[in-house]
Amino acid sequence: MVDDNQLMVDLITKDIKGYPQLQLMGSAASGEECLEKTKHMPLDVILMDIGLPGINGLETAEQIKELKGEAAPTIIFLTVYNDFDYAEKALELRSSLLGKRIKSKVLFDKIVQIVTLGEIIINPNPRGEMSHHKHQEKVRNILQKELSQEQLTIAALIREGKTSQEIMSELNMKDNKVHDLRRATFRKLEPYFGNVNAPLLATLLEYSGLCEKLSTIFPLKQ
Repeated sequence: MVDDNQLMVDLITKDIKGYPQLQLMGSAASGEECLEKTKHMPLDVILMDIGLPGINGLETAEQIKELKGEAAPTIIFLTVYNDFDYAEKALELRSSLLGKRIKSKVLFDKIVQIVTLGEIIINPNPRGEMSHHKHQEKVRNILQKELSQEQLTIAALIREGKTSQEIMSELNMKDNKVHDLRRATFRKLEPYFGNVNAPLLATLLEYSGLCEKLSTIFPLKQ
């Protein structure tokens, strides 16, 4: 899977575990990283975001097909845009194009269908941006529902790169309490996002759009 949105990668990684026909072999956050990682890796499918940093997904796919020729894996593009030019380019590359609002179960079924039947599916979602906002709202609601105000404060400080020692000092809190709240925060979110660590928590907070609100509710040092 090639996507610079770590949350998207983590969600797919979590959901795909319940789908025995598929196995995720790894991920890359850019086209360049994808080219390097897949150079000698036999794969059936590459799930590719179009809007990547550096070379975009379409350019990456072109290079993969040039390098691997007949041995090139099936490439399925994911996009939040309903741009016909993308669909046209995907067809030129003999690749499928799906909208990012697609549910994981449907996505996995489509992957199997595309690979086993050799089909090309062009179905970008014209309301992909809306689905992004709905997904963002869902993540925000989970954070607000599951985490206490203290835990949200600690999450905001973790996002700023603060260490446990710095958090303890800033909140005038004992070290063991900071440790317990941090561990409880990860544990509460694991049913939704799999193994949660500090970088993923920071990504979730950033993605949810809560950062600005948290800065207002819980004033943080600049």
